[in-house]
Amino acid sequence: MHKLIKLSFLLLAVALFSTACKDDEGASPESRDEFFIADIDGVEKNLTYSTNAYNIGFEAQNNESFDSTGALVTYTKGPGAKLWQDAGLAQFLGGLDVENKERFTLFFGQNVFTEREWALDSLNNFNAIFHTGAHPYMDTDTANAETPGIEIRWRDEDLKTWSTLNGSQSGSTFNVSKTEPFTTSEGDVQNKVDGTFNCKLYDTNGNSINVNNAEFFMTFQIL
Repeated sequence: MHKLIKLSFLLLAVALFSTACKDDEGASPESRDEFFIADIDGVEKNLTYSTNAYNIGFEAQNNESFDSTGALVTYTKGPGAKLWQDAGLAQFLGGLDVENKERFTLFFGQNVFTEREWALDSLNNFNAIFHTGAHPYMDTDTANAETPGIEIRWRDEDLKTWSTLNGSQSGSTFNVSKTEPFTTSEGDVQNKVDGTFNCKLYDTNGNSINVNNAEFFMTFQIL
């Protein structure tokens, strides 16, 4: 009798665990909170949406210049997304537990030297940017300028910005494990992306810091 009761409890636990896994897999992308977790220069960082006033923002950079022949060159860096503490909003709502100036920004898309431009208003092109698997980093070497890539930026507590674009990424990795195309109730076209990476960040003076065991879930949107 005791063995039968134990077996019944075990089967119930397995059933509940299986149901929980299915519920998590079927959860709406909109219900998940964006986050960035990493070891930066030996210190663990955790920025999670809505926790202590962290907010998600969308970024893109459009530029025009002229090449050596005088031809107009246009490019788009992006789409991008950032996590940072919205101190103004938090103070309006009642204050912060701990104020933090750190910011994580991630750009998908073009290399800054390319002469092609992503049609970010095209849904097919937009979703194609976030393919699963390995992605290269943006390369400042003009010989590799036609390869779109990733740029990661980190703003520290002293308001100094560090970027992968300021130096070599030899040995660095960036991998997308899951993408979820999504349209909000307001009609905004988004893609929600899970991934991992390791990289080296540089300031404008050539100083560097290492980023290890980084994980993220970020939302990107056509602007």
